[in-house]
Amino acid sequence: MIKLITALVLSVLASFVISDSYSEITLSVEDSKFYNLEDIGPDAWTKISKNKYLTTTQNGGIYKVTYKDNRWRAKEWVNTGGRPMDVALDSAGNLIVADLYKGVLKITPRKKISVLLSDIDGSKIAFPNSIAIDSKDNIYISDSTKYTLANLNSEWTTYARTGRIIKIDGETQDAKIIAEDLSFANGIEFINDEKSLLVVETKVRKVSKLDLETLEISEFSYGFSGYPDNIYLSDKEDGYWVAFAHLSVEKIVATKIDLNGEIIRNIKVDPNLSNMTASGVVEINGKLLWLTKFASGVWESEL
Repeated sequence: MIKLITALVLSVLASFVISDSYSEITLSVEDSKFYNLEDIGPDAWTKISKNKYLTTTQNGGIYKVTYKDNRWRAKEWVNTGGRPMDVALDSAGNLIVADLYKGVLKITPRKKISVLLSDIDGSKIAFPNSIAIDSKDNIYISDSTKYTLANLNSEWTTYARTGRIIKIDGETQDAKIIAEDLSFANGIEFINDEKSLLVVETKVRKVSKLDLETLEISEFSYGFSGYPDNIYLSDKEDGYWVAFAHLSVEKIVATKIDLNGEIIRNIKVDPNLSNMTASGVVEINGKLLWLTKFASGVWESEL
């Protein structure tokens, strides 16, 4: 039996790109705290200043979240009336929002909301999911699929690869599609000093790298045990945290990959935290913050 279990474990690990410094930890209830943010489904996390962040929720709210006196607190800043999936700040302090129902929005510091982009090349932006803005105010959006949320089952029951990456030029505001045929394009993050963009392809359980100069796509990290959702740069900028929206058989809820795409840490959860599926994992001051669509707040765990 021991030999059989060992063989199964090795067969699972063989499908990963494993680093020599690989490690694995299991989170327990004792390691974790839950902070109620009085809403359902925190889905994104954007830093605006020290100990101040923005998160999005299913009821259309964009919340300002602060860390003070060793606890997290949240207050709604604005409501889009839609379903904001991700947010990012441009150099003028405008908030750019990927809204599932309304497209790409711009919200000024005075909370004036306008639609920046809702369709491109004659097709609707059906599933705007993640936002990244570079130092030149170029905006990158992952449009996960041609199917809307109401028809999302059609995406998962077919082999369709209809995800794409859209760029809005920071100077001209012209929009163009720079990558297509992606398998549910999800979270995005910059790498290589903004020369490339990491793109989570959820359906095929991998992270791809899009060269922003040549627009060529290559495989960056693959073989995840679960279905990856968002991706965030680690606190020390030595890698990326990839969260799994659905727990794998091995109960792995998140993976850290290094700057070469190799897996350096897997995080499992014990049975008492089996509902901790994560849409995103953020590393802050040596702790992990877990965003989950299925709870009215966030989990915080010692790393």
